[in-house]
Amino acid sequence: MTADEFRARASSVLLGRGWQVRLSRALGKNYDTVRNWSSGRVPVPPEVVAVIEFLETVPHPLRPARWVE
Repeated sequence: MTADEFRARASSVLLGRGWQVRLSRALGKNYDTVRNWSSGRVPVPPEVVAVIEFLETVPHPLRPARWVE
């Protein structure tokens, strides 16, 4: 997944503004790590791609609160 695709898809799944903070907390990763993925400095790991792809299949009302708050 490219950095542009990651930003677009993660932002959509995690409801826009603040998505990097929500993703870092939910994954237990440092915020800077998520920023590095979104900037393209570091490739997005396959397991993170899988999480984004999975969340795209889950209707918003059924997503865990920690992902969308």
